[in-house]
Amino acid sequence: MFTTPITHPPSKTPRLSPRERQVLALYALGETAEAVGTTLGIRPRTVYNAVGRIREKYAAVGREAAHRVHLYQCALEDGLLPSLRD
Repeated sequence: MFTTPITHPPSKTPRLSPRERQVLALYALGETAEAVGTTLGIRPRTVYNAVGRIREKYAAVGREAAHRVHLYQCALEDGLLPSLRD
């Protein structure tokens, strides 16, 4: 059974750039930095840097995202991933 994702008030949702949203969506779904980089036309190191900034932004609003599974959860809760119901 699927549940409705938890939504956070705007103060609990970090402001991510469009590129950070793209990186997060692919990385959170399990893509490697190399695969994300290839898809977006950026270097893997740039992907790692973006993931680091994303983690910092989530931590700044009190939502730790130290591991990929936490990034996935945050992205799902914030509506940045496609719903499994679609």
